[in-house]
Amino acid sequence: MAGVADRRLGAAEQMEALCGVVILITMLSNYTGGYDRLIGHAGKLPVTISLGYLSLQMFFAIAAWQWLHEINAHEAWPGYGFARLSRFMPAVVPAVLASYLVGHGAGIEKLFVDISALPANLVMAADFLGLPDFQGAFWRLKIEVMFSVGLGVVWFGLGRRVAVCVLAVCLAFCACRTHGEPVRERVVSAGGILTMDGYLPQLTWGVALYFLTAGRQVGLWRILAAVSGALVLMEGGLSHGLPVLAALFVIGLAAHGWLPFLAGFGWLTGLGRIFFPVFLVHQGPGFAVIHGIEAMGGSPALAIAAASATAVLGGFAIHRYCMRPVQSRLPLLLGRLQGFGVAEGLRSETPA
Repeated sequence: MAGVADRRLGAAEQMEALCGVVILITMLSNYTGGYDRLIGHAGKLPVTISLGYLSLQMFFAIAAWQWLHEINAHEAWPGYGFARLSRFMPAVVPAVLASYLVGHGAGIEKLFVDISALPANLVMAADFLGLPDFQGAFWRLKIEVMFSVGLGVVWFGLGRRVAVCVLAVCLAFCACRTHGEPVRERVVSAGGILTMDGYLPQLTWGVALYFLTAGRQVGLWRILAAVSGALVLMEGGLSHGLPVLAALFVIGLAAHGWLPFLAGFGWLTGLGRIFFPVFLVHQGPGFAVIHGIEAMGGSPALAIAAASATAVLGGFAIHRYCMRPVQSRLPLLLGRLQGFGVAEGLRSETPA
């Protein structure tokens, strides 16, 4: 038992380290190629990184694996819902406000979004309503919300044993709709919900890893993992599909605790722990820092380094002063709500 517990703990650290890798790829891709496409660097870059497609798909797989561990710690919808909100809102609200202030204060027209879209952005509803996001990174929240809700419906409404059947049906529907890599959808549709706007294969990969590492319905989940991998290859082709498939394989190794060297990079693990708030604040404020430094004659390399530091510090501040205080009080809040018959508390055992 001790060996299993140690391996699970090691897997969690390795997955956090991979989250650190994902956010590094995301920042470098957006601060080089992404910034060039939207605004344009003042000078020539020594190298341009365009791996945003890879980091995004890696994140969805890792996130699904983490969310399955989280939902297993709750007995019913209310507790799970409060836990999800306690992760989303303390990070989203300050990130949205910071992006709005930066968009208006930095003097960059392409970062400007009208204040009428502020309420929808604060509650993560902009993409559901077809309204503009305060920065490009926020559209991904739509996928997170849809999957979180869908996971709760299946887990608590239909039963966790039915999850494999639900995902099999949705993957079959996804296969019928596959026509290249997933693209952002600014509307809500039944097809978009069933396929998670095309990102269901990556999410299913993470779900399958959870059940495979837990030793549950192994044969069925191996089949679903294989189908997910095939769909990823079909969507991305050889140029994008193979790198994503290789990355998903690495995630699978980490989920089993088979990449212990990753946990040795403490700074990478630490960065992975604050991945979510860093992701939310990296684009708008980061672009403003790059624009300001290059306007003063600084080199693109210096501007990118400063933007990366700004994003990490901003993400750490949100994690430390907004997210942690709320999450540390969640068990107490759930206990009080339970007394009023509103919500159940956390499970007493450690999540599987």
